[in-house]
Amino acid sequence: MHLNQNAFSQIQERIGRDHLAKRLRGQVKHSAIQFDEGGFQFHWENFEPSFAVLRQILRVLGLLNRGMSNAMDYRVEKTTAHFRTLPKIFQGFKILQLSDMHVDGVLDEGERLRKKISRVDFDLCVITGDFRFFTFHDYERAMAGMERLVDSLSCEHGIIGILGN
Repeated sequence: MHLNQNAFSQIQERIGRDHLAKRLRGQVKHSAIQFDEGGFQFHWENFEPSFAVLRQILRVLGLLNRGMSNAMDYRVEKTTAHFRTLPKIFQGFKILQLSDMHVDGVLDEGERLRKKISRVDFDLCVITGDFRFFTFHDYERAMAGMERLVDSLSCEHGIIGILGN
């Protein structure tokens, strides 16, 4: 899955050429082992074997299954906000915020999350970042998971997505 030129142009128009260039430089710099004038830079989360080691440590400690279970224990928390100056049209307006789904790292490919959300009534959905679990390799699995999630959402005022770190 590649970003086509039209989509790239739309992003550039929306956030500006300078900000997009800065964002892309930062992504490239963070995505690999770097040797430059500043010396050696290493981001452990981009080193695939570190995940295998962490997985084994968690398994030995008996925490792997518990961690996976906790990661899929989705909760719906309702928060009510009152604003004296809120226009009447927004009274009772419900916003669903989804954050840090890391869809490419979820064992059931988001099925449990989709079922949980299907029972929630909302007018607008805001997805606030960290769609991916891994920061290395291709992003196709994360994109496919996000597509399934977005396709399962239904709300009158649409969906707004914000990239994570």
